Amino acid sequence: MSDVRCQNAILVHDRLKIIDFEGCSIDGAGVGSCYGWFSYRRSTPSTSIQTDIFAFGCMIYEVMTGQPPHEDLMANEHRAQPVEQRYAEGQSPDVESLPLGDLIHKCWHGTIGSTQEVGKTLQVADRWHLG
Repeated sequence: MSDVRCQNAILVHDRLKIIDFEGCSIDGAGVGSCYGWFSYRRSTPSTSIQTDIFAFGCMIYEVMTGQPPHEDLMANEHRAQPVEQRYAEGQSPDVESLPLGDLIHKCWHGTIGSTQEVGKTLQVADRWHLG
């Protein structure tokens, strides 16, 4: 897939729907688009299930805080490099006190193994009203 971000998601009857698949890969072919600058971290291959999960964590963070991760670098014209460096050094915004903070952390640090696991975590959170 690729390009998982808030601008490519909508709510329909209280369900999140990912939209805008232009440039995305569903069959393993090359990807024609990329993630938002705030979710960039170096990865081989450049897009995979894990990079989609990572970007989904960034999307949840933006929904919960109203701003993307590393918002402080938004005005920097060459922001991709310092964002990449922060991720390479394991620096990420504090999510401990956020609703779904544990899920965001797992998405960012690669400790959640599949999109099915993400879905199950969200279902449990929904039952507990995110709190």
